[in-house]
Amino acid sequence: MKRDLALCVAIMQFAESKSDDGLATVNLQGVERGVVSGHVQMLKDAGLIEAERSNNGIGSICWQVRRLTWAGHDWLDAHRPKQAARRRFVAVKPKTEPEPELPPAYNAAGIRRVSSRSGAGPWEHPS
Repeated sequence: MKRDLALCVAIMQFAESKSDDGLATVNLQGVERGVVSGHVQMLKDAGLIEAERSNNGIGSICWQVRRLTWAGHDWLDAHRPKQAARRRFVAVKPKTEPEPELPPAYNAAGIRRVSSRSGAGPWEHPS
């Protein structure tokens, strides 16, 4: 079976949205149950979710999801669609204080302008 990352994200979003730690079968419209179960098993093997294997009563095996692990939350955050991440978090730029303006007798480096009569040249460091 080929790994489908979009399906993995959908399964993990299902696990994240659960309100309790009980077992739940993932049913996704348009995806075969066996494919979903295979992906749940791969996610469990990778340590991204907690899941248990069960028999659905008609002889086939299915995997039920309990919850995401800490690593699963990190993986899901990294693989979430970018638009969803943008909607959840708005970047806040830190407020910056304007730089204090130097009096006209100083240049940008903080060097004070002195009169040429002092003999030290037109600029000198403040002492």
